[in-house]
Amino acid sequence: MEDEDRKGGVNKDEITPGVEEEEEEVGRTSETYVGIEMVKTLTINTHRLSLMSMKSSNHIQNSR
Repeated sequence: MEDEDRKGGVNKDEITPGVEEEEEEVGRTSETYVGIEMVKTLTINTHRLSLMSMKSSNHIQNSR
């Protein structure tokens, strides 16, 4: 196991600057994707809450 870890370290040192730049762009893309997913989740949750509140207010009005 230790030998494999050392090989991995050597390979990381050999990466050229151009490849590192590409990896940073991929990182930014994944951050953007995570942000979009968070917004989608918030939107869905807000929509569900508004539907629930509408149902409960209708239920209260109907029970009067």
